[in-house]
Amino acid sequence: MRGQYSEEKIKEALRPCHSADAALNRKLIDYAKEKEREEELQKSGVMRMDLRRRFATAAAAFAAVLILGTGAYAATQYFSLDFFASRNDGPKLTEEVKQMIEEKPEVTVQKTEGSRDILNYEVSEVLCDSRNLVATVEISVKEPDKYFVFTGTDDVVTPMEILQMGIDSMDTIGTYCKKRGMQPVLVDVDCFDEKTGRLLSNSLASTKYTSPGKVTYMFSANRLTADREFVMGLKPTVCLFDGEKQVAIYRDDLLEVQVKDKSTEQTAFYEPEKKEPVEVAGGNSYSIDRAELISTEVGSYLTVDYTWHGEKSDECQIFWTLCDADGKEVSRNPLVRDGGCEWLGGKHWQSKLEFVNIGQPDVIHIREIAEDGGRVITLKKKK
Repeated sequence: MRGQYSEEKIKEALRPCHSADAALNRKLIDYAKEKEREEELQKSGVMRMDLRRRFATAAAAFAAVLILGTGAYAATQYFSLDFFASRNDGPKLTEEVKQMIEEKPEVTVQKTEGSRDILNYEVSEVLCDSRNLVATVEISVKEPDKYFVFTGTDDVVTPMEILQMGIDSMDTIGTYCKKRGMQPVLVDVDCFDEKTGRLLSNSLASTKYTSPGKVTYMFSANRLTADREFVMGLKPTVCLFDGEKQVAIYRDDLLEVQVKDKSTEQTAFYEPEKKEPVEVAGGNSYSIDRAELISTEVGSYLTVDYTWHGEKSDECQIFWTLCDADGKEVSRNPLVRDGGCEWLGGKHWQSKLEFVNIGQPDVIHIREIAEDGGRVITLKKKK
């Protein structure tokens, strides 16, 4: 862990009755994210950074309570895409991006035979570029005195306090509802492309609870087609509980959402300023074949193709981050948390990450994501 905060300090901070200071809180959160990334980097084959259900267990939720405390977002009144973009210290959306957001898009509801008509859904915002789409959905129960709604970003054993909705209780969702004669209702939303019929891969999901009967669910997903206009289907799966015991599951009504891609896309290719292989630990080395940078108003998407010259060429995954000449990282896209490292066969690999929009500069710098901070490599745009 960077700086003066070590794993020993983390253990100390998480002991019962110990209150961590604000600086350590921030470091703990950063450390947890770094650990998640390290675990992903150790996996072989195709890797997808799916953040959809992280911190969904009771243990993770309890640790988050110790780190975060409560009331962090109590003063926030509107839960738009701009809110979610800045929720985790990310940058606010630019005015250009805000102009691209479609508010309350056209939605057609297809009734499902198994629906129990417990919930209302409203698609409040959609943002789409050529690579990804992001949406917010307002989910509410029709009888707030009978049901408590939560999403698949949490679990029925998540403590109420972690939901950040002003309820100061370490009772789990299931226990809290049991005491009050309410039924927990879990909603998980899959999205798919109507044209291809394929599910879209969710790269990020986040929830803001406003009351026991209403939540705002935000998700981003990879696109499968290049159509400027298309239909996104939303398939809610609903689970009903009695306390912490699941008692029923069903598919709710299907929502068909009209989505428009208002973005413009630019693509540039880059090659390393120095052609020789880069040496790494163990006497191995790699060489960068090329980098592709696709930029839209919403973000920049970096793909790096490289060749591994050492042993175990089917297990070497390297991620790069965009940075300046001094190695300072470019901000990640606050609405999209996706990436991967794919083995292309032989000694060839492809690494992908996304960032805020940086346009198409003549020179870019990338840095390996590594324990030692990684080295900075300069790439020049190909003419």
